[in-house]
Amino acid sequence: MKVLTYNMMFGMYGKEALLNLLGHFSIHGIKSVFLTRLFSRFNKKTAELLIKKDADIVCINEVIGLRKNELINKFKLQGYYSYWGQSKHHKAPLNIGTIIFTKEKAEKMNFKLTNVSKPGGGGGSCATFFKEKKLVVLGIHLALRKKLVEKQINEVSEFINKQNKLGRKVILLGDFNLIEEKLRNYKEFEKLNLISASKKPTCPLIFELMLFKFKCVDNIFVSKGINIKSSQTFLGKSDHKGVYADLEL
Repeated sequence: MKVLTYNMMFGMYGKEALLNLLGHFSIHGIKSVFLTRLFSRFNKKTAELLIKKDADIVCINEVIGLRKNELINKFKLQGYYSYWGQSKHHKAPLNIGTIIFTKEKAEKMNFKLTNVSKPGGGGGSCATFFKEKKLVVLGIHLALRKKLVEKQINEVSEFINKQNKLGRKVILLGDFNLIEEKLRNYKEFEKLNLISASKKPTCPLIFELMLFKFKCVDNIFVSKGINIKSSQTFLGKSDHKGVYADLEL
């Protein structure tokens, strides 16, 4: 099974400091539908890039409601099913969320990560269940606010522990806004005994990201019963690199 996670930065161009800042300012600062639409013009190209990876499961963070159908339609043409998990970060049409695409039809699960409609309030979550494989795939985008992050990690841990007790394997993937070392400082997360697919940095070397010393914040974690055969990172238009892993159930 091939699995991929990518933060697409709303379909904007994030690898140059000025365009990155203007893009974030348009959606988070002045909340302009016109400017956000103007800057978020790489959705179709992003879909094409990810589809070429031929993954069985694709998790995309920072999908904007204004443009999400462009992604859905592209993936649908290739036979993918889509599952959407919305954040409370912004109201429509600037609403953002996490979307999961799967080649095999899955059941969407009732899981919602706590988000708040404030800067750093988190970008959504989505959970799917493959009954025949006894496999749960949970895509998340953690917040930046410390107290909220702790609450979110407890919610994720509680959910995964419940799936483990039901005899299900779990793939947890997305944008954690924390490097693995700091994630494991949270006792509830460490107790899950998840294995990470990648240790490579997922932030391109651009000025404003280097200032904050961001490293590896996007990743794929797997539970017992899943082997990681290989993994790699890749670069698109975003200010994040994607993570792609070949797994064996």
